[in-house]
Amino acid sequence: LDRRAARARSGLALASGGWYYPQGGWLAPATVAAAWLAASSASFIGGRAVARLQRQSDAWSALDADGVEIAAAPVLVLANALAARPLLASIDASAAAALGPLSAVRGQLSAWRWHAGLPAPQCAVSGAGYTLPVQDGWLWSGATSQHDDADPTVRSADHAHNRERLTRLLGVDEATLGAPEIGRVGWRAQTPDRLPLIGAVPDLHALAAARRADAPRLVPRQRSERSGLYVFTGLGSRGLSHAALGAELLASWISGAPCPVEADLRDALDPARFALRAQRRA
Repeated sequence: LDRRAARARSGLALASGGWYYPQGGWLAPATVAAAWLAASSASFIGGRAVARLQRQSDAWSALDADGVEIAAAPVLVLANALAARPLLASIDASAAAALGPLSAVRGQLSAWRWHAGLPAPQCAVSGAGYTLPVQDGWLWSGATSQHDDADPTVRSADHAHNRERLTRLLGVDEATLGAPEIGRVGWRAQTPDRLPLIGAVPDLHALAAARRADAPRLVPRQRSERSGLYVFTGLGSRGLSHAALGAELLASWISGAPCPVEADLRDALDPARFALRAQRRA
């Protein structure tokens, strides 16, 4: 869209034209997860913290801090972002090391209580930062990106950063926008190549002794004490974008069904890729 068309579509005084995605939009992650669960045959257990994992016979057990079993199944998928590594470490150190590099990237969102003096975005707008249509009287914008920053507090400096970018998106000055009233802090689980980790946890000991491992999918990982152990993490800022196709890929791997993506893309997402790269460098 040129600038005039972009302004008309967004309802904002944008400084330039841009790409418009008619099927694009925004989603609330918790609502999407609840809808997917409702459409499945899965049962959900919430409010229980898993302290460690244990392999017993042919099943994995998730145990709480008192050693009480929360659930058990022959297949275990860790889809818990940065908490995957500590749970793998509860199995043994090599399981945690096999996950590959995963870093925490802090992000802060800011929100303004919308009033009649502010523009109201008619669609999600992304540029240097992003904003959404007004939700329940709030105008949200963000987000910052800080590596290795564990501070959970909502910071005024990050509010100022988000505010400066939002003024450009809305086409207003900072006095009109005012100061944000609330904020939210979270962390993204991010890999060095910005691609998620989807698949079976590799066996580093078997990899070292393997005669052939030309591609990540050929890296061994079927030791009996590790059978049925999978991860789905490292989605970074693209969780909603990658979740559905990533789940299909993981389901095909677990069940032996045809893979929904080509082999080189599966290799690009395989958790074994970092261990294989390290072996090649060595």
